[in-house]
Amino acid sequence: MLFASMVFDNDGPVEVVVIFLTSRTVDSPSEDYGITEYRVMPTRFALGSQL
Repeated sequence: MLFASMVFDNDGPVEVVVIFLTSRTVDSPSEDYGITEYRVMPTRFALGSQL
């Protein structure tokens, strides 16, 4: 599962937050998902088709 959100200003996106939900454990259903967050602060950024 992949969640991507972008913050825009007049020049374009200034902050890109991508959060991956990955399987952390197999035997613990209550802690099935771990959250890894990546923050990038480019002046200009375009989301590619890879996402």
